[in-house]
Amino acid sequence: MNRALGLVPHLFVKDVDVSLSFYSKAFGAVELFRNVLPNGVVLFVELAIGDARLISSGARCFAGARVEAPVEEMFFHWALTTKREQYTPEDIDARTPPEV
Repeated sequence: MNRALGLVPHLFVKDVDVSLSFYSKAFGAVELFRNVLPNGVVLFVELAIGDARLISSGARCFAGARVEAPVEEMFFHWALTTKREQYTPEDIDARTPPEV
């Protein structure tokens, strides 16, 4: 197993197993590692989606934690990408329309 390089998003979800099922069906995610406490609580799960990595944990309220900003719709969005083909500069030139 290769370790992730760069930024790895960490999502906090209500139900880890339901979210993992969705990621698997929607994006082909594969579970790489699961860290579980003796009482069965999932601390986090590391997933592979193509060459990318994603970490998912159950949402918890920590003692002493306070809300700094409520959850709301924001102007930015996340996107997941996968590598479909590897292009050489010659491939790019050949596929670029002459008018571009």
